[in-house]
Amino acid sequence: MSIDASLCGNCGRAVVPPRDLCPYCGPRVNNMTATKLEGRGEVLSHTMLHNPPEGFDAPLKIALVSLQHEAVVLCVSKSTDDDAIEIGDQVTVVLGEDERFFYSLSK
Repeated sequence: MSIDASLCGNCGRAVVPPRDLCPYCGPRVNNMTATKLEGRGEVLSHTMLHNPPEGFDAPLKIALVSLQHEAVVLCVSKSTDDDAIEIGDQVTVVLGEDERFFYSLSK
């Protein structure tokens, strides 16, 4: 599954969700193009929230995941079996019907 993003023609970074302006280059550079990213990435950081925000069940496992072109997305775990997740693990990222990103360990 691919993820919609914008790619900056100036710095080469991708931004998820797609935007008209690059948050890294600012409004002085307006050179964004639509692109699709693979739904595979690497865990940069992770944590477990025991008191998550309203609308989520505890415990809530979340991870910051790096995708292609330095895009970074915050994801929620799809599984209750991801206790062993580590920084550097390869994960699959999908966009759920509720417009949230979910991760699962790649096999």
